[in-house]
Amino acid sequence: MKYNSINIKQLVIYLIFILSIFSSCGIFKKSMKNTKNLNEKNVQNNEVYITIDSIKSNYLNFDTFYSGFNGKFEKNGKSMPLKGIIKIKKDTFILISIRPAFGIELYKMLLEPNNIKILDKIKKEYIIIDYKYLEKKFAIDLDFKKIQSIFLNRFFVYPTGNKINNYKLEYLKNDTTLEISSKTDFYGKMIYHKLKITQNNFFLISNNFSQIGHDKYINILYSDFNKIKNVKFPQNIRIKLTENNIKYNINISYKNIKLNKTLNLNFATPNNYKTIKID
Repeated sequence: MKYNSINIKQLVIYLIFILSIFSSCGIFKKSMKNTKNLNEKNVQNNEVYITIDSIKSNYLNFDTFYSGFNGKFEKNGKSMPLKGIIKIKKDTFILISIRPAFGIELYKMLLEPNNIKILDKIKKEYIIIDYKYLEKKFAIDLDFKKIQSIFLNRFFVYPTGNKINNYKLEYLKNDTTLEISSKTDFYGKMIYHKLKITQNNFFLISNNFSQIGHDKYINILYSDFNKIKNVKFPQNIRIKLTENNIKYNINISYKNIKLNKTLNLNFATPNNYKTIKID
């Protein structure tokens, strides 16, 4: 199968951009009992903190994360297969190898706390991207920690500088999920951040960002939770992006997740590659 270099590069950018950015009754009865003398706002804030703590209790505990993945990338109904390997050293690096056909590596992407590096093995280019570029280009606040959290089904406030006190908790009508949401100003635009959590076990099942009044949103959906080291972790991530009536979808399924495996970074830049810095 032939792979178009431009489409792959769009995929890499949007993968960074989107990725490249997670017994309730007894808990809440207890919180209400302990805070019955507080005003309504303080009670609401207390429940938000308790909900977030419950989400965090489902986090995988690891130093390194390794997994194969497959899926597909779609743009306005046209799709291409997606396959590769992801390696994460907690709070240090994320290495993504894209190998869409026969195990042949076409692209390698290294995300570190300060920047993103891409090896384009088709065009023989070494690309360096500053996180601030993503912010300026797309008015989206994604840094290393947020992208890491998206891959690992973890909670984070959005955008940077937002406070947990700005989030509100709502019990949805179907009585099976909770919703935590906030509205805040970012670059003169009102940003709506909404997360949905299962009520019975506090799994983070969706993470949504949108610009109010604009046709632009990102929705990250988590599903197929399986037990890893006594913790339920989603095997599937679906990322939906809408911008100016253009719709993108990325579906990723993790395969053979391994924790605390010794990782080989293996990100050497050939001397004959052209260096391109985007900041």
